[in-house]
Amino acid sequence: MNYFANLLKEYFKRNIFQYIFLSVILIIGIIIGSVTVNFISDVQAANIQSFINGFLANVNSTAVDYSSVFYLSMSNNMKTAALLILLGLSIIGIPFILGVIWFRDSFWVLPLRF
Repeated sequence: MNYFANLLKEYFKRNIFQYIFLSVILIIGIIIGSVTVNFISDVQAANIQSFINGFLANVNSTAVDYSSVFYLSMSNNMKTAALLILLGLSIIGIPFILGVIWFRDSFWVLPLRF
């Protein structure tokens, strides 16, 4: 167990700047989001509130087949992982890896289909 703790400490020591950078970006995003909320109009706030209320009303009344959701999620994630591994085998694939990550994060509602 001591070996694992030392290994974890060394990992955090080597990557402390990345963690600090990402934490600062997260905090900036939270601050910008909270400031931006104050500038939306009453109409936009009412639209957002009705959207959220409608979504929550549908969540309670919808039956979910958990096994099919799990299978679909695992299938999509395994396809993406396989694509990232294949693209990572050469340096030419790096821009494509960034594109796949951007696509999955930007269009998270749409599953990646092959």
